[in-house]
Amino acid sequence: SRAVGASSRPLLVFGLPGNPVSALVCFSLTVAPALRRMCGRPHPLPRRVPVVSASPLRLDPERPEYHRATLHVTKSGLVATSTGRQISSR
Repeated sequence: SRAVGASSRPLLVFGLPGNPVSALVCFSLTVAPALRRMCGRPHPLPRRVPVVSASPLRLDPERPEYHRATLHVTKSGLVATSTGRQISSR
């Protein structure tokens, strides 16, 4: 049985984490590119720009990590400075 007013067309649903920062990152990495692809954009992935870290970062060797930072323009290019502790999943 079908709900009243339901369409036979497929429905695409994206599930995101409950943590606001995690949800924004997951949206940017998965949902936005998928929507861009569905709209026919030839390059749906986020644009990448080269950035140098202002200080060394310890990253988790088991999984990708995305570190919040502020960017500063210098004569030699963009420099990223950490916003501090990154504990959304720890």
